[in-house]
Amino acid sequence: MALEEWKSSLEQAILVKLAEIDQNRTLKLLDVGVFPWHTSIELSAFYVGDDSEDAFEDDIASWPNYNFSHQEDGQWPEVEDLCEAMATEYSEAGDMSDSSEESTIAAMYFQAAADVMKRPAIAETLNTKHLADGFRIMVLDPDDPDTDYM
Repeated sequence: MALEEWKSSLEQAILVKLAEIDQNRTLKLLDVGVFPWHTSIELSAFYVGDDSEDAFEDDIASWPNYNFSHQEDGQWPEVEDLCEAMATEYSEAGDMSDSSEESTIAAMYFQAAADVMKRPAIAETLNTKHLADGFRIMVLDPDDPDTDYM
C-alpha cells in the first residue's frame, strides 16, 4: 500500500473513532500509538481530571481511556489493513537483518500518523469537542518518548 493511500485511509479511520470522544468531558491529550512490530494502532485519550495516583500524563498505558480504539479486539476494523501493511513493511526490513532499516520504517509511520493528525478534517472534528487550554496531540516513538512527531 502506497504511503499516501495509507495516510488517507488512516485519516478516515481516525475520524470514525473521534466520534467516541466523551462530549461531557474536557480533552487534554490525544495520543496516537503506532506500533508496526505489534501490527497495531491505538488511540488514547486523557481528560482533565484524569490525574490520580494511578494515572499519569506521562504514562499513557495508565490513562483511564488508554487505547479506547480497541483495534486488537476487532472494534476498529478500519485500521486492520493499515496495520497489516505497516507490519509487513517493518518485518521485511527486519528480514534484511538491518535494525536501522526497521527504525527508518517505524519513523516513517510515526511521521505519517503525525501528518494525518495535522489534516484539516481532523482539526475540524476535534474542534467540535471540549478541548482543554493547551490541548495537544502526541505521536511518540515508544523507544524514545522524548521524540514527539507532532
